[in-house]
Amino acid sequence: MPYLILGQVCLLHLSDEPRPSDVDLEIVYLPNIVIVTMHGTEPEEATRTYFVRSKGRLALTSLHSVHLIYRDVLHDKMSSGEGIDGLKKILRAPPIYPLKFRCFLALVCSSIICVLAFGGSAVDMFISGICASILQYLGLSAANKSSMYANVYE
Repeated sequence: MPYLILGQVCLLHLSDEPRPSDVDLEIVYLPNIVIVTMHGTEPEEATRTYFVRSKGRLALTSLHSVHLIYRDVLHDKMSSGEGIDGLKKILRAPPIYPLKFRCFLALVCSSIICVLAFGGSAVDMFISGICASILQYLGLSAANKSSMYANVYE
């Protein structure tokens, strides 16, 4: 499941405040966490602060779709409920490439980097490719299954 920070922030924004023009919004981005503070325009309105934690991944494949939904909701072409449903559909979408292909891409990329950047031999290229493929597999499969391993892997 991709972790879209922008999608999560939009989801919070859409679900709590249907009129974005009446809210002062402050967003602070730190690695793996986004702090969103919403201030009302009236002094008696409460200030809400949300902490949106995400994994250390960056999924840019769905960024354009998230932007289109956000823009449609902002310009009242889509209701906030439809926007939330669209964002949930994006967040639940399966990855574009299967696990085996991503492990193969890690093998190829690390092998090429080993030779071109570090001047490694064919043996070094093979070992770095295998290690990168194993690390990619552990990060994509084992880290999702075990919360303890996910914290160590991060």
